[in-house]
Amino acid sequence: MTSTSGRSVMTDAAAAVSGTAASSVDAIFVPIEAHQRAEEEFSAALRRLSGLENELPKERRRSEINMGLLAIVSEDDPMWVEVQKTVLATHKTTGEAATQLLNTRPTTLAGVVAVLRYAYDYERHGLDFPGGYDDGDLSECPGGVEWSVYFHRNLAQAIETIMVQEGLIRA
Repeated sequence: MTSTSGRSVMTDAAAAVSGTAASSVDAIFVPIEAHQRAEEEFSAALRRLSGLENELPKERRRSEINMGLLAIVSEDDPMWVEVQKTVLATHKTTGEAATQLLNTRPTTLAGVVAVLRYAYDYERHGLDFPGGYDDGDLSECPGGVEWSVYFHRNLAQAIETIMVQEGLIRA
């Protein structure tokens, strides 16, 4: 499913599998769906912001988000201030959902496939997962590590665990 703005994406495979018994076995489907919902809410807030940009005069919409902080101009239209707050809050929720998605390892091959397809579809639409994760050694990466670094590591560990459980390799 894709939102009308294209910001939120859930692959057909993830949608199909999430409704089956696999979703009750693999916890990865919960953060996939949570991230999708968070993206839909963020997208809706951005659409509302865009609509207000067209409705309100520039002098009534000077409040803005800069570096994750909202600078409010008291003379601004209250609708503009409210939508800025909503954009900031939903952006934060989306980042938290991306971190939860990252911190949940799939436990089934269906889960691995679903999260890989979800991440592929998300990024294929030009969207980025957050960066700046602390890997414990910021001397090499002072800005932190990208989401995909941990994503690939976690998927490799998940696949290895599944292979051990299925007797395909030894621990």
